[in-house]
Amino acid sequence: MAGGIAKLQLLIDLKNNLSAGLDKAKKMVDKSCGGMQDKLSSLKSKNIEVFDAIKSEVPGVGSALSMLTNPYVAIAAAVVALGVAYYQCVDMALNWQQGLAKINVTAQLSQKELGNLSDKLLEIGERNVAPIEQIPDAFNKIISAGLDVNTSLKVLEPTLRAAKAGFTDVGVTADAAVGVMNASGRNINTVYDALFATVNKGKAEFKDVAQYLPKIIPGARSAGLALEETAGAWAFLTAHGMTAERATTLAENAFKSLADPSKIKAFKKLGISLYDSQGQIKPLINIIDQLSVKTKNMSDLSRAKFFGKIGLDMEAASFFSSATQDMKGLRETIDFVTNSQGQLNEAYKNSMTPLDNFHIIQNMIKGTMIEIGQSALPLINSLGQGILDMINWFKNLWNTSAAFRDIIGFIGTVAKFSFNMALVPMKAIVGWFQVLGGIINWVISLIPGMSGGFTTMYNKIRPYLVWIKEFLTGILQVLRGIVTFNMNDIKGGVNSIRNMSIDEIRKKLAADDKTHQLKAQGKADQLTDANANGVPDATEGTGKKGNDNSFASSAAGADAKTISRGSQTKNTTINIGSFIDKFSPQSQSINGMNRDELERWLTEMFMRVVRSAELAN
Repeated sequence: MAGGIAKLQLLIDLKNNLSAGLDKAKKMVDKSCGGMQDKLSSLKSKNIEVFDAIKSEVPGVGSALSMLTNPYVAIAAAVVALGVAYYQCVDMALNWQQGLAKINVTAQLSQKELGNLSDKLLEIGERNVAPIEQIPDAFNKIISAGLDVNTSLKVLEPTLRAAKAGFTDVGVTADAAVGVMNASGRNINTVYDALFATVNKGKAEFKDVAQYLPKIIPGARSAGLALEETAGAWAFLTAHGMTAERATTLAENAFKSLADPSKIKAFKKLGISLYDSQGQIKPLINIIDQLSVKTKNMSDLSRAKFFGKIGLDMEAASFFSSATQDMKGLRETIDFVTNSQGQLNEAYKNSMTPLDNFHIIQNMIKGTMIEIGQSALPLINSLGQGILDMINWFKNLWNTSAAFRDIIGFIGTVAKFSFNMALVPMKAIVGWFQVLGGIINWVISLIPGMSGGFTTMYNKIRPYLVWIKEFLTGILQVLRGIVTFNMNDIKGGVNSIRNMSIDEIRKKLAADDKTHQLKAQGKADQLTDANANGVPDATEGTGKKGNDNSFASSAAGADAKTISRGSQTKNTTINIGSFIDKFSPQSQSINGMNRDELERWLTEMFMRVVRSAELAN
């Protein structure tokens, strides 16, 4: 019995412990999930804030997002985007066709053959790094060197890879490779392998090799030397501190001496055989080896005399002297260039960068776009041809058919007559308005003081219209000041209304009319500063401030000023002190002015002083 109770107690304890453990685990899970939920909510709110900030800061993003939620707007936008993309495809295809047209000037292919060539050029361009739009120009340079289409296609891709590996222009690379290929008689892959082996062993960039090496190949070939030993010797010289230009001069003169009959005899007299029993020139390393043996123990002076006996110039002697002093280096360089197979591919692989794959992808996309755009070219060609045929048809009909010309002339006459008839009512209306205006003008001229008709009447009314405008402006300024509690606006508006004068407005308008009249007559240089700024002259009245003229007329005395009037120059003195004495800040009219009005009033006074002085002389 005791054992059963103990067992029951054990089960109860296990249950309690299990419940406690499960509760603890549940709390830990809830806590973790709650924390994760809080983080997700925070991330969501932050993303919403970011998008709201983007919509508020970047113009058009909000409207663009709202437009995308509208399926009709989205469909319309997609159609427009497709249209723009297709237009771009057609434009790229037209540029591609223009490049093919340049090629065909030399290639002279049929349209079908030119289409096949286009497909092959696109295929080559899509798998290389060089921009695909440069492919037609590169091919044109190659085929223009005298190669046929098939050979040019074989040269194109190695040239693109060589330009990439040599980090130089495709055109420069093509010119160099074709020149070396034609001069040496080797295929393009051998040529590029030799050129990049030269870059490897020499101290020159590929652009230097492409520029200078083709200059020495023809002379070396005429002497019987192979491409590899020629390039190896040139690389050897640059590796020994000579510039590419200097190495070219030395090698060129040395190779010429090997093909000179007089030099050949001189070499032979000194025990150096240049040719074998078959009459073929020995390898260059063999010739240099013989010279090295002959000059091994010579001093510099003896070596110079030795080469002088051969009749070598300074550059050729320098070449052979440098070569004999490092036979091991020369041999290694020539052997490396001779066994240079795969140097182009190795250089191309080493020149690749992470972005080059994206350039290839870009070329693939461009190639596809050109192919899509080419589908529209027949339609464009047919449309253009149809319009041209129609123009030629009308032109031919005009030249051959008198009846057609008469019909067109009759149609033109009818159209002209119809147009003139349509103008009759308009001309009648204008005429009646002119008559009515003349009658009104005549009636106005009968009024006393209105002999000038409508113009005179308007000029008399005009100052009052301007006064009304200024009065309303002042009222609006006062109202605006009242609404905005701006005392300056209220004060300025009240002063503006209080200081308005019909006489002053009339004189201001007269000055403005005079200014415009002089400008219309091309006499703007005759305007005084006062006239140009619309300020009345000193001789004019000032309306309410009538005592201002006394300031201008009495300002004479101590301060000298030279005033030019036309071609006559006179000296006049202006007494500024007198002007200041007449100026009274306690004047009611001045006290009512704000800062801008006071500054304008003082400017006018000074201008009147100057004008008064001019008139006084």
